Parts: sequence; C-alpha cells; structure tokens
Amino acid sequence: MAPRQLSSAALAKKGLKYHKSGRLQKAEACYQQLLEREPNNAEVAYLLGGIALQQGNFQKAQEAFDRAVQLDPQNARYLYYLGETHRLKGNLKKAAAAYELATAAQANFPEAWNNWGTVLMAQGTIEMAVKCYERAIEQRPNFTEAHNNLGILYKRQGDLDKATLCYEQALKIDPNSADAYSNWGNVLMLKQEWEQAIRCYRRALQQNPEAATVLSNLGNALLKNGQLQESLSVLRRAVKCDSKCTDAHCNLGNTLLKLGQLEDAIAAYRSFLELRPEASEAAAEVYNNIGNALRQQGDIPSSVEAFKRASEIAPANPVFYSNVLFQQSYSVRLSPADSLAAHRLWEERYRISEPLPYPPAERFLDPKRRLKIAYVSPDFKGDHPVSYFIELIVEHHHRDQVEVFAYSNVHGPDGVTERIKSKSDHWREIKGLSDRAAAELIAKDEIDVLIDLAGHTAYHRLGVFTAKPAPIQATYLGYFTTTGLSQIDYWIVDPVLVPLDSKEQSSEQVWRLNRCWGCYRPADDAPPIDPVVEDPSIITFGSFNNLPKLTPPTLELWAEILEAIPNSQLLLKTKAFSDAATQKRIRQPFEKRGLDPSRILLKGEINSHREHLGLYNLLDIGLDPFPFTGATTTADALWMGVPVISLAGGCMAARQSASLLHTVGLEDWIAYSKEEYLAKAIEFAKNVIAIRKDSPALRQRVADSELCDADNMVAELESAYRAMWQAKIKEMSGN
Repeated sequence: MAPRQLSSAALAKKGLKYHKSGRLQKAEACYQQLLEREPNNAEVAYLLGGIALQQGNFQKAQEAFDRAVQLDPQNARYLYYLGETHRLKGNLKKAAAAYELATAAQANFPEAWNNWGTVLMAQGTIEMAVKCYERAIEQRPNFTEAHNNLGILYKRQGDLDKATLCYEQALKIDPNSADAYSNWGNVLMLKQEWEQAIRCYRRALQQNPEAATVLSNLGNALLKNGQLQESLSVLRRAVKCDSKCTDAHCNLGNTLLKLGQLEDAIAAYRSFLELRPEASEAAAEVYNNIGNALRQQGDIPSSVEAFKRASEIAPANPVFYSNVLFQQSYSVRLSPADSLAAHRLWEERYRISEPLPYPPAERFLDPKRRLKIAYVSPDFKGDHPVSYFIELIVEHHHRDQVEVFAYSNVHGPDGVTERIKSKSDHWREIKGLSDRAAAELIAKDEIDVLIDLAGHTAYHRLGVFTAKPAPIQATYLGYFTTTGLSQIDYWIVDPVLVPLDSKEQSSEQVWRLNRCWGCYRPADDAPPIDPVVEDPSIITFGSFNNLPKLTPPTLELWAEILEAIPNSQLLLKTKAFSDAATQKRIRQPFEKRGLDPSRILLKGEINSHREHLGLYNLLDIGLDPFPFTGATTTADALWMGVPVISLAGGCMAARQSASLLHTVGLEDWIAYSKEEYLAKAIEFAKNVIAIRKDSPALRQRVADSELCDADNMVAELESAYRAMWQAKIKEMSGN
C-alpha cells in the first residue's frame, strides 16, 4: 500500500517546522516538493531563497528571490531579501535598486531603509544615505544599528561631533552595544584621545572578547598611548583569534617596530601582504613601514626598494617618495647629478599647481626694516636633534632686527616644544592644515624670509614651499642635501660642509655662513665628565650613531682598527640593538676577522638621555661612521670629553663632523682617506693616557668655541637674512 501523500498545507507546515529548527536540507526538500505542485507560489520561492541565503549559496538565493519577485513584484519582503543577496554578492547597484523598490512598496520598512543607506554609503552617495538612515530612525527610534551606521557615515565625512552623538544615542538605547563602543573608539582615535578610545574598546570587548578587529584597534590605541607591552600582548591575541585579520598584523608590526624588534616587525608586515597582496594605500603604508624597519636594521639597499615599492603603489603620496630620497641621500650612493634629478622629480610630482600671488612691490621699499622671519619644522621637540640647534637661535634672535614666527608641524609635542613656543614671537600650528591652507596662512602673516628646517625628513612640509608663500625661501639645518625645489632660493651651509670646490649639485643657491653651520645647545641633564677606566690597558673606541650610518665599509674599517690594536674594544649603542637578529648581523664583519666577540659591546635602548650621555664616559676615542657622518652624536661626544675621528667626504652628509671638529680646533682628528683614518686611530691609541687626561678640558673647549656661541650664530644668520632681503629688493628694482 503506497504511503499517503501529504496535502500542500501539511507539506508547507512540515517544511516550516524543519526550517525553524535549523534542519535546512529537510526543509528544502519539502519546499521543492511544494514548488513542483505549485510552480507559481511566490512564498515558496521566497522560502527556498532564504534557505540558500542561510547556506551561503548567493547565486541560488538570487535565482529564488528573482522568481518570487517576478510572481509578486510589489512584495516588499521579497524585494528586500533580493537586495540583501545582491549586497552580499557585492553588486551594490542592483542591491540599491532592490532596496529602493522595497521602500516604495512599503514605506514603513526601517530595515530596508537602513540597508539601502549602507549600500549608498559604500557607493559614495552620502546625502541620500543620510536620508535613508534618518528614515530608518524615524520609523524605529530605538534602531541601534541605524544610529551606528549614521555615526559611521558622519565619521567618514569628518564630522566627528555628529558621529559621537550618534554613538551616544545608540548606547542610550543599548548600553551594551559592542558596535557603538567600538565605533566610538574609532572616532576617539581620530581625535587622538587615546585613553578614552582604550576605554571604549575595552567595553566593546566585554560583549565579545574574541573580536579580532576590536582587539586590533585596542592594540593600536595602546601603542599610540605608549603602552607598548600591553599593546603587543593584545595584538598577539588578535592574530590568534583571527589569523586573517590584516589590520592586526599591521598594528602588530607597528608595535614591534616601536619596540625595536625589527625582524619580528618585518615578519608581521609580510603576513599582512600575504593576506592583502593587491596594490592599495594600506599595502603602500606597510611597504613604507618595512622600509623603516630595514633602515633601522642598516639594510639600506633593501629599505630603498621597499620605499620605492610604496611610492609605486601610491604615487600620489609625497611621503613615500620623500622616504626614497631621504634613504638614497642617507646612503650617499647617488652621483651629485642623479641626486639632484631625483629630488627635482619630487617637485614635478607634488608641487602646488597654482602659486600664491606675489607680494606687492611696496613691500620691498625698505632694505633696513625689521624683517619677519619664520621657521617651518616638525621637529620642535626634545627627541629630535634639530631642537638642539634651533632653540638657541630662536631664543637669541635680536628682536629689534627680526620678528620670529614658528610654523609647527610637530607630532607628539613635549616640554621642548613648549620652550621653543615661549621663545617665539608668534607660534602657528599647521599640523592638520593642507599645504595650500598653510601657505595662505604664511602669506597672510606677510613673512619675508621662510626657512625650512626639515628637507625630506619625516613630517616635512615642503609642499607649502612650492606655493611660494614668502618672497625669500631657504632650507637650513635639518637635511643634508638639496631639496630639489626651485621655489627655495637658498641652501644655508658653511665653508666646510660645502666647500667652494664641492661637486655637490643643488636647485638652491648655496649660501655659506662665515662660521660653523650650527649652534649646539648642550643638554641640561648632561652628567659630569668622569671617565670610567676599569682596565687602563684596554682602549675603548665607540660610536652611538644610528644603525643606517654603520655601513659595511664603516664596519670593515672598524674591524681593521681592532685587529691593528689588540688591546682595544668597540662599544656601539643604538636602539636597533634591542633586536637579536640585528646584533648578529653587525657582529659578522668582526667575526670574519676572527676577533674575540667579547671585544664588541652592543647596547640597545637606554632609559634616559642622561644615561645615554653617561655612556660616553666609557669611551676613550669616538669613531665616526661614513659616508654619512654624525652631527648631534659628534657634538654630544665632544661635550662629554670624547674626541672623534671622522672621515671627510665629498658632500655635506659626509662632512658634518668635519665642520664641528674644525670649529672646536680638532682638525687633526679629521681624516681624508680610510688609510689616514686607520693611521689616526693607531696613533691616538698610543696617546690614550694623554687623551684621557685632557677629557675634562674638552668640554670647556667646546663651550668656549663658536659652536656654543649663540650670539655669534644669530648675528651671522641675521646678516644672511638681511643680505638676502637686500638682494631681493635689488632684483625687484631691476638693478
């Protein structure tokens, strides 16, 4: 006897029962039987579409919902789910059309309005997206998701206050909304309110402790707030929760980079690129960070290639190409002509297309009037060498001759920032301003002489100079070769840095001061000179320069010195030595010569600047790297009573220490070949007892030299600015 066939009503009831209990295959079988009996049953087609959607079969779901809509074109529910399917498939245009039809069929449909707004936001149709979210909220005031989405939209528009109001409203409705807390944290990050952002992310994680994206954002906030170890722990947890969370890998790399764990940082960045191999702004940023890590490891060629890759992916970003220029210049590998050509390309790519109007002729009538001079820098802060030199200049300027403006692009201001601000006549914050807006501010201030202090270093504002906001523009102090900008008139140096017979090429006119290029401000917390000599028979050479300066030829020569002087050792100190892989690589040239590893002393990051300076008391003789020589490190060494052997090269980057040594009367410590460098090391080592004895007197010698003579430095600079001004007047008059 054949089994009794269920009625259509019973079959539908059975299918719905299976569907609700999650037994999707049995539910689908019931619906298919029913559809065979009633091929024009739109509801059954809709139910089959729902099962396919739950199973992740978007194509099958679309076909089913299309069938349902064909059979009942005015059914808002069918249209809505057809829109959902298109959205999940990534077809935003068709999704938007379906949501629009759904809301036309049923105006009171908050879910459709909300999701239509989300699709429109993704398409960049912002005004209509706002209206959609507002309709959803109007129809359902306690619609938390719509409040959240509207907040996301306002954040993307840059209206952080409105975004905050949306998240606050969402949390009034649902005090435990993880999405609202997470999104609010993202807004607070943009406001740089790190501690409040951390609190928001922690609240979001209370609802879902395994949310990798939120963990990643929390780790980033902790990094920004200086809580590096906790950041590292949180980000490792994020990667463990979701190994495919790309942002977590990127943020982990950033934290490891900050901690000096360079090899691990590069590995984290590589993981990001494996997950997101496509060219994107985010990938460009990661390549740039890899370049920074490789640079800190001292792998200059690889770092240049990483910066170039970043610039290729995001050619519109001037920072990435500036990093290429910086690193190429740092390694001093390009010929003068190639270096100039590479720098000129930056101007060609990134200059402001419409320069500002030139100042009216009447501004140039008085050659002796009080001049408005301005310094533009991201480095008015204590952790940057430029601050050592510029603070005294700002302080000692003669106010009867000049009015001093400072245009600050400082990220992470500190006490030194406040000091320089207090010593300036006018302080202007330009961080966050576009190049055009900053240039217009400078022009409005009627600056006469505008001085760049950064060149192509981090956070520079060379784009501002391309608008020519001041009639006279110069570059000084912070960079070590040409900027490449035709709008910058002068490059301020000294006769030792760029001698008359120099082969260096520049877009600017070279202006040589009649004295050393810099004025050194010794650190207030410098400890007394108190040489530590545990074993008088051991001679300690040393260098505290950044690792990128420790080139293979430098290390080879230093190994030769140790080989030639058996009773010597070498102390090197830089943050990068916190990384074990970096230490191993640096030791290789010495190990190849069979030198005892115990003679190579490597120190990583030091807790304080005073402790850093105190390490100089362990040295007998300083060794300068090449071709890029020291500057602040050399000045610090001299102040701490340690003379430095330097190899003077053929460009400014290779002659900074030579200028300082010349200024304090230590010309005998300047070598002009590697052979002479080695000979001087051997010679001075024989006289180490006398060098140790004279160590305390060297500080006084530096203090009495023009290197620390701020009045002389300022008088020379002001004389230069005045001469530039008078030359401009002469040019304007046509004489």
